Amino acid sequence: MAELICIYGGTGSWKTAQVHFLAKYIYERYGKITRLASCDGGGWKPLEPDIAAHIIEAWSVSAIENPRSVLRKLSQGFWPEVVTKDGRMQLVLRPPDAKTWDKVGAEACEGLTSVANVIMRDALNKQLKVAADEAPAAFKESITVEGLDGRPLAMEEKYSFAARGNYNDAQRAVYDICTNFRSLPCPYVYFSALETRGEEEDTKKTIIGPAVIGKAVTAQVGSWVGDLIHAEDYFVEEDDPLDKRSEQELKQSGAKRRRVQKTKVRMWFLRHPDSITGALFPAKPRVAPEMIPELLKIYPGGYFEPTTEAGLDAYLKAVEALQDVATNKLSKWKAEVDARKAAEKVGGTDAPKAPKELVEATTGGKI
Repeated sequence: MAELICIYGGTGSWKTAQVHFLAKYIYERYGKITRLASCDGGGWKPLEPDIAAHIIEAWSVSAIENPRSVLRKLSQGFWPEVVTKDGRMQLVLRPPDAKTWDKVGAEACEGLTSVANVIMRDALNKQLKVAADEAPAAFKESITVEGLDGRPLAMEEKYSFAARGNYNDAQRAVYDICTNFRSLPCPYVYFSALETRGEEEDTKKTIIGPAVIGKAVTAQVGSWVGDLIHAEDYFVEEDDPLDKRSEQELKQSGAKRRRVQKTKVRMWFLRHPDSITGALFPAKPRVAPEMIPELLKIYPGGYFEPTTEAGLDAYLKAVEALQDVATNKLSKWKAEVDARKAAEKVGGTDAPKAPKELVEATTGGKI
């Protein structure tokens, strides 16, 4: 069963870049590739070197027909393949087999927000009416295009607007896709998502979390995944490396060294407050409880800072090393318990021996 990781944050918070580090880690540890299904309009430009090096196999799902069904099959391990039939090339979804997981070590889906939007867009284009829901506002427009024979061809375009049921439908579809991904026999599945502010259904209290579509599901996404990480970008001022003036030149001219703003990112694996509103950003690591203090020794403050050289890969290495320590400790404890229980057996039974004091008290001191 796959471990699901979700990193959510604003645009430009290095979420896509973490697919690069995940792919490197998977190839280094398992010798396997990572598959990427991208729904994001921004594409995968930062990952093109990984694709060229054949450690990532990517497919764009943002403009395909029937995206709901295609994404469901992808979450079940299917993958597109070009085949030739009757002299024509076509794309088919090939089911996974044993050899698939000898080759594939991780799946990445960019991202949950875009998946929901693609599903919603497809439903509206089809003017889908969800059962027991009010009919969405809809209309049609006719346009004239040039046909294959060069003659004018009348075509009809359909439009509609989302009703409440459409939001619920898209949310359930995304949950279904996440659940399917968890059942894949590979170590990791990676999701990205934008961040959003929603509200609790009962208290109407403002909450922050991964964006799907609509506000009602924001608080639930964390329970769909294992590691939930919040990517927070911020700015720091540093000396401009292109300003080559010496300290003596600056002093003589009375000028100050030129400064530039540089973007940095913190990726939080523990809950933390918003610096302006105080609202909590949800986050959680998937590590044994007794190992959390050890994880905080590695990453004080509850976050790691990705660089151009490392990011999610370093975090996963730390978490897996701590899990190994926890497993060894638990195995040792289990062995000690088993040995103690074996020593307590009386006459070949599992009955524990009575304390000596109790025996003396009940037998008048005669044993």
